[in-house]
Amino acid sequence: MNSNQTQRRSFFKKLTTGVALLSTPSIIKASLQEEPQIQPFNVLLSDCVSRSKQEIYRDRPSVLDYDGVYDSLSLDSYSGLQRAFDSERELVMPRNFRCLVSAPLIIKQRGFHLYGGSKVATQIHANHNGNVIEVGETASATGYAPRCILENFSIYGNGKQTGGIVLWDKKSFEWADASKGCRLSDLIINDIGAGPMLRIRSWANLIEHVETTQGCLQGIAVEQQALTNTFIHPYITGCAKEGIIVGDIPERVETCNSVFIGAIVQQCGGETSNGAIVINGAASTAFYDLYLERNGEKGAYYDINVSELAVATEIRNVTSRGTIKSALIRDAGQNTIVKNVWRYGNADSIIRRVGTDVSGDYGGFYQANGTLANGYVRDLATGSAKGRYSFFDKGVQSGNSVVRRKALTSAYTIPYDGQESGCVYHTESSSSTVVTLPKNAIEGLCFDIVTTGTGTLSLSAESGASINGTDIKNLLPNQLYKVVCIKNTGGTSAQWSTNA
Repeated sequence: MNSNQTQRRSFFKKLTTGVALLSTPSIIKASLQEEPQIQPFNVLLSDCVSRSKQEIYRDRPSVLDYDGVYDSLSLDSYSGLQRAFDSERELVMPRNFRCLVSAPLIIKQRGFHLYGGSKVATQIHANHNGNVIEVGETASATGYAPRCILENFSIYGNGKQTGGIVLWDKKSFEWADASKGCRLSDLIINDIGAGPMLRIRSWANLIEHVETTQGCLQGIAVEQQALTNTFIHPYITGCAKEGIIVGDIPERVETCNSVFIGAIVQQCGGETSNGAIVINGAASTAFYDLYLERNGEKGAYYDINVSELAVATEIRNVTSRGTIKSALIRDAGQNTIVKNVWRYGNADSIIRRVGTDVSGDYGGFYQANGTLANGYVRDLATGSAKGRYSFFDKGVQSGNSVVRRKALTSAYTIPYDGQESGCVYHTESSSSTVVTLPKNAIEGLCFDIVTTGTGTLSLSAESGASINGTDIKNLLPNQLYKVVCIKNTGGTSAQWSTNA
C-alpha cells in the first residue's frame, strides 16, 4: 500500500474516532448542563466538493491508490496492480485509465470485484506471452477465487498471449477450489494471438456482452469440467481459428450444459475440415438465436461442427450468411436437434450427417438465396447410423432415414421399388434433364420434383406407362410438382399423375 492510501485511510480513521469521542459518557454528562451545537458531518475536499460520511464509506479503492500503478502505456504497472489485487476485495480502474503489464495478473481472493470505468476507454495492455488475467492461482492450494466479478474494461495483447481471461478449474478432489460462480460482463478482449480470448474451466459462471473484434487466435474455449455456464450475447469476429470450442476431452463427456444466447460468430475458422463453432466431447450444448457470417473466408468448412462424441446438441433460430465450403452444420453426434435455419449463400447442404452413430431431428429450413448442391439434408452416415429425421422445406415435409433431397444434373430413372418414395428431387442444371418414370413402379410411390436451374426438366414414361395419359410432360421452372403412381395393372403399366 502506498503513502497516499495510508494517509487517506488514516484521515478517515481520525474522522470516525472523532465522532466516537462525541458519544463518550463525559460528553453526554456535560450536555445535560449545556446543549452543544452539533454541525452536519461533512468533509470538504480540496476540490471543494462536500461529501457525507456515508458517501466516503462506500467509496471503492482505486488501483491508483497503489504505488507502481501508472496511467501510462510506457511504464510497467504489473507489480503495483498485483499488489492491489492481493490487498483488496474491490477495485476501481478509472475511466480513460490505460496501463501496461509484463506478467499475468492473478486473482487469489474470493469475491474479488474489478470494475472499470468504461468498456472502451479503460484498458489493460499486455506485452508478455502468458494469460493476461487468471482467476484462481494454480500454483497454490489456497489460491482459488470463486464468485469474482470482472466488468467494464478492455484487454489488449500484442499478438503472442496464450489467453485473455482464464477461469481455472478445481485443483484437487474438492469441489470448492475453483473459480466458479463468477461473472464477466461488458468486456472487450483483442489481439490474443496464441490462444482464446476466454478460457472457461469452471462451472456456474455468467458471461455476458463479452466481445473480440480483432487479432485473437480463438474466441471462447469451454473445457475440462466446465458445467452449466451461460453466455449471453457474445460477439466474436476475426479469429484465426475457431470462434467457439465446447469440450476438449474426447474420451470423457464432462463439459456439459453450456448455453449460448444471441451469439454472433463472424469470419472465424481456419482449420481444415473444421468449423467456426466446434462441439467436441460435450453434452447438452445449446445455441439459441445464433448469427453466422462469412466464416468460410477464414477457411472454415462448416459453420458448426458437431463431433462424433457430442451428445444432445441443440441449435435453434439460426441465420447463416456467406459462402461456406461444405455443409452449414456437420452432424456426427447423437440426438442433435436443429430447428429454424435461414440460409443465405451457397453450401453443400444445411445438414451433413456423417459418422457411425448419428441421430437427429431437423426442421424449418429456408434457403433465402444461393444453392444447396445436395439439398437440405445430405445423409452420408454409415455403420450403425440410426434414427429418423424429418424436415419441412417451404411447406413440403420429407423424412425417414435415407436421403430425402436429390440433386439431379443428368438423366435419372426413378427406382420402381419405392425406396425413394417421398424424396424431393431438384435440378440445378443449365441443360435439359429427363427423369424417367418406370412402368413397373409400385402403386403409391410418390415424390416431389422442382426445376431450380436455368435448364429444362421433363418427365418421360417408359413404354407401357403414362403420365396423365401422355408419354412425356415438360415441367415449368421454379414450380413444385407432386408425382404419384396411382395405378399399375399387372405391375407393368404404371399410371402416373402430377398435380400440375
